[in-house]
Amino acid sequence: MELTVTGVDVGYGRRRIVRSATFGLEPGTVTVLVGPNGAGKSTLLRAIAGLLPYRGSVRLGGEELARMAFGERARRVAYMPQDHGSDTVLTVFEVVLLGIHRELGWRIPRAHAEAVLRVLRRMGIEALADRGFATLSGGQRQLTMFAQMLLRSSAVLLLDEPTSALDLRHQLEILEHLRQVVREEGRIALVAMHDLSLAARFADSLLLLDEGRIRTHGPPLEVLTPARLARVYGVEVAILRGEGNAIGIVPLRRYAAAIDR
Repeated sequence: MELTVTGVDVGYGRRRIVRSATFGLEPGTVTVLVGPNGAGKSTLLRAIAGLLPYRGSVRLGGEELARMAFGERARRVAYMPQDHGSDTVLTVFEVVLLGIHRELGWRIPRAHAEAVLRVLRRMGIEALADRGFATLSGGQRQLTMFAQMLLRSSAVLLLDEPTSALDLRHQLEILEHLRQVVREEGRIALVAMHDLSLAARFADSLLLLDEGRIRTHGPPLEVLTPARLARVYGVEVAILRGEGNAIGIVPLRRYAAAIDR
């Protein structure tokens, strides 16, 4: 089922943050939202997740998400925010189990408990199962919340800066897991990230958002050109090519004056 966003406007009061966003995402693909601070990436994700009101249309398989009951929309669309909070008294095991809480009754089926342990093991955090979520580091919380998302069967996965608190190894691991799950299970992932090099390596396509508008949507090597990055970010960059689609974006110097867009 394709995710189709058409003419979506999102704002706070009279201020519009996202303007006329229009794009389509195919099953089995990872798309990364990139753009400068304040471009509207988090706002757009929250709107698609149903957490912010918007004008326009967001459809999954031709069905308007806004017309779905909240529970049905939450089942089809999973959202992983930047800030996971730290005031819960739940353990890591319990937080991950909440990923399938709508299927649970008073007793936890053995199959569900085993599923939680498998995903914790897959993410390398099985040893944290009995730890309180509030006692974890920022990176450990991100791994826990990603494990919760993997446990769900949602068709659409929305992730806001899922690697921001992770070290290099865990950044690679979480994005490799995401790409594998999306491709094998035919899901759709839309991820907001600042790291352009990681985005280029793991994304099937990039959405470049600037001042609330989508400037371009396409393969990473076509989107991340020096001229376009100069216009959007106001910096001169060098682009280093590696094996496959691996590239490195190296900022060289900022421009003293904004470049006309």
